[in-house]
Amino acid sequence: MNAPHRLFVIARPSGRIVGTLAVLALAGCASNPLATAPVNPASPVAAEVARIGQTPGEFPTFEKIPAFPKDQRPLTAWAPVSYTHLTLPTTPYV
Repeated sequence: MNAPHRLFVIARPSGRIVGTLAVLALAGCASNPLATAPVNPASPVAAEVARIGQTPGEFPTFEKIPAFPKDQRPLTAWAPVSYTHLTLPTTPYV
């Protein structure tokens, strides 16, 4: 085996290339989600969307958040559970 060592090396993209690709892929998600989206005027619901968008509505308050149900266990009663015993061998022959 006198083959050059570089033939067996798996080339990996550098961190900068991967980072740049990640930024470019996520750039579309970075737009303003609260911006007004354009509505196609030819759409059958365009008039209703415009009417609802112009109608002022009531803003929710903290008083309108419903109380925690009494028939459920409190959040502090929930604890993590280990399922390791389900993955262990069940016979002495393994």
